[in-house]
Amino acid sequence: MTTSRLRTAIIVLTTITALIHLILLNLGGLDLLFLLNGIGFFFLLWALLFATQDFVVRMRHWVYYLYIAFTLLTILAYFSVYGSGGLSNPIGLVTKIVEALLIVALFMHMRQTESA
Repeated sequence: MTTSRLRTAIIVLTTITALIHLILLNLGGLDLLFLLNGIGFFFLLWALLFATQDFVVRMRHWVYYLYIAFTLLTILAYFSVYGSGGLSNPIGLVTKIVEALLIVALFMHMRQTESA
């Protein structure tokens, strides 16, 4: 997969999971953890692909690791809260699949940009 397509995949997958956390999971009332999670995804997307500040650009390699860890932590937190019952929640399951694909896309993009 090309770097451009991976970049697009990262943008789309991040937007999906962030919007689910920001909007869909807050319909019944504001949940601070879901809100912060959604904001965190958008912040990491900005830091990785759109930030132009020298400090952020120099630390971009570490942003990949932080982004992957944040996404993995989100998946682990979901299953630690819901256990195997989380597999029966369609929205939760789709979100976790999107997040798993995001981790793969981030890893592949990191490998491609570092070897270039």
